[in-house]
Amino acid sequence: MTDVFVRDINRPLRNWLHDEVKMMALHQRTSGPNQIVRIKKQSIIRKATIGYGIIELLRHAQIVSTQRLITTTTDLAKECTVDNFIVHVSRHVQAITYSEQASWDDIRGISMLSPPLSAQLIEPSFLSNIVDENIQDRMGRYLEVIITAPAYSNY
Repeated sequence: MTDVFVRDINRPLRNWLHDEVKMMALHQRTSGPNQIVRIKKQSIIRKATIGYGIIELLRHAQIVSTQRLITTTTDLAKECTVDNFIVHVSRHVQAITYSEQASWDDIRGISMLSPPLSAQLIEPSFLSNIVDENIQDRMGRYLEVIITAPAYSNY
């Protein structure tokens, strides 16, 4: 992991997925229909954000390995398991309990353990200056990805 994620909560992807399912199940039992629809949309965006980060990491790992002739596509496919990824979530989510729901934009990045790569997911600065009267209803992301590898890596 890179230093950029030091202040975040770092969760193995398997655990993050388990917690997400637990939160969704709780809300299915305790929330009203309109709130459930919104919560499902937020969950889809969080999952899509993580999926995008994983795709970018795998794409970068394949490009680097091809350039350096380190691994084959088959070797890279072996690394594509749920236990090979870490999800980085904003620190303010730590206070959220299962009775609450994390925001759709709390995912800050994804790390891959082998090969050691990280994807920082950021919204471009030009989006922060957009004034939108319906900002509460806005749900979606335009992301940029910054891929980093540790200095000691073979990459």
